[in-house]
Amino acid sequence: MQGLPALPKPYLFVFAAASLAAAVLACSTLAALLAPGLDPNLADKDFANYWMASGLLLSGGVQDLFGPWDIYFRHLQEVFGGVRALSRGIARRRSYA
Repeated sequence: MQGLPALPKPYLFVFAAASLAAAVLACSTLAALLAPGLDPNLADKDFANYWMASGLLLSGGVQDLFGPWDIYFRHLQEVFGGVRALSRGIARRRSYA
């Protein structure tokens, strides 16, 4: 095994460019996650919705996804507990109606 210098020059160029792009992407992601004033959540409320939708699909309760919000929220509370952020979202939704 001769290592990286044994590769042809075009391959070395592509490898160097890909490594540089990966390093820039990793640094940008880390800087964005650590920036002041930002919430560094990688899994947000979408995770709960995907999890709940798949669980309702597998249990045969798909109609609850498209029913009134209170029914869906009750399912969310059963699975994830009484989450304050979700209840604040319900209060906001009702205030717009």
